[in-house]
Amino acid sequence: KVTFMDAVQKLASRAGIELKFNSKDPDLSNEISKLFEVNKSAAKYFYRNLQNLSGNEKEFVYTYLEKRRIDSKTAERFGIGYSSKNWNGLLNQFLEEAIFKTEDIEKAGLILRKEKENSSFYDRFRGRLMFPIFNENDKVVGFGGRKMYEDDLGGKYINSPESKIYYKSKIL
Repeated sequence: KVTFMDAVQKLASRAGIELKFNSKDPDLSNEISKLFEVNKSAAKYFYRNLQNLSGNEKEFVYTYLEKRRIDSKTAERFGIGYSSKNWNGLLNQFLEEAIFKTEDIEKAGLILRKEKENSSFYDRFRGRLMFPIFNENDKVVGFGGRKMYEDDLGGKYINSPESKIYYKSKIL
């Protein structure tokens, strides 16, 4: 249950063969590959957000990280990031890049459809410390988000919903 390219990479690794890739374009050849690419891009976005915080928000988030003894090396090693309180920061970033379709971002569980407006979406994770969840091939399959603000009415921790690449019982 891996993509063709994952199988090729695994077999090459076992045989001691180094693969070189010419294309830097994301693999959008099938639904599974798209979901992996969406999550990889989201993980990079969240990580960059944490690195680029400023002002009071930076002080607030970094104070929390210090209390939890999470230093910059740990954040880098595990890809820890931050999702701003903006209702559609991630969605806007994806729309600006114009790589993924809204339906793919929704299937990855990163955005939710507004109940009253069928064609309008918002980010699932807002104002949260983000922890990417990796599979056995080191691909991001989902996220766990830790609540940072008291005015957030969601649970203390929320996770990505199950998808074609994320099965909570299998991964965790």
